Amino acid sequence: MQTLEKIPDFLSAAGDMADRVRKFDWTKTSLGKSDSWSQSLKVALSICLNSNFPIAIYWSKELILFTMMHGAQFLVKNIPGL
Repeated sequence: MQTLEKIPDFLSAAGDMADRVRKFDWTKTSLGKSDSWSQSLKVALSICLNSNFPIAIYWSKELILFTMMHGAQFLVKNIPGL
């Protein structure tokens, strides 16, 4: 019988962006496994992924970008030259 991996609460949001964050191999980044992320990042990301408003989070020295997809579409659509 196959064991299903439990989705952490902070990544339980619905939607395309949340799905991408869950599926991405974070071990290939400086952030490492999502279960080792700081509580601050987990809370900020949960807020971002559950929001209906444009939100972008730049994290760590590498400025890794997390964004709510609707926000990215909003910025591209409403800021000339972007």
